Amino acid sequence: MRPIIFFLIIALCGCQSLNRMKQDLDESFGAYTAPTLAGSPTPSGCSDKRCQILDAIEAKGYELARAEKITWVKLVDTFYQARAEMYPNSRDGNSINEFRTYQRALAEQLDMKKITESQWAYLIARKSSEISAREQALSNSAPPANSVRHDNTGTTLHPQYSTTCR
Repeated sequence: MRPIIFFLIIALCGCQSLNRMKQDLDESFGAYTAPTLAGSPTPSGCSDKRCQILDAIEAKGYELARAEKITWVKLVDTFYQARAEMYPNSRDGNSINEFRTYQRALAEQLDMKKITESQWAYLIARKSSEISAREQALSNSAPPANSVRHDNTGTTLHPQYSTTCR
């Protein structure tokens, strides 16, 4: 019965709607991570209307912070507040939280004129690379999902195999 429903959905929705449906499902199950604030106004490249709104908030926020009409902390807080409202189910694990906290701490330094905007941009890019490298290293060291391992716990003459599933 389920395959029939799936094919009916495909026939009724078309491919474009299927992509949107997949995005909606991914998001509702927490399998989606919303865009983060870039080190300089940078379009996310995402076609979702919410991404475009975040891009506009980012661009306007940078413009206002540079003109000292808002603080850099306000830029960070406003961006992430809008992000949370538009993407309530974004998969924000420790890495995203670390990145946001780091950006806010740097924004405080910018507001106190202890760092420059170019230092901000460099430090944001460096932190992003550091987090990506760390996540990649962790995923490389993790055992593959659903792996099966067979070990001979006996001797060569009298083998006794132990199977471990992960």
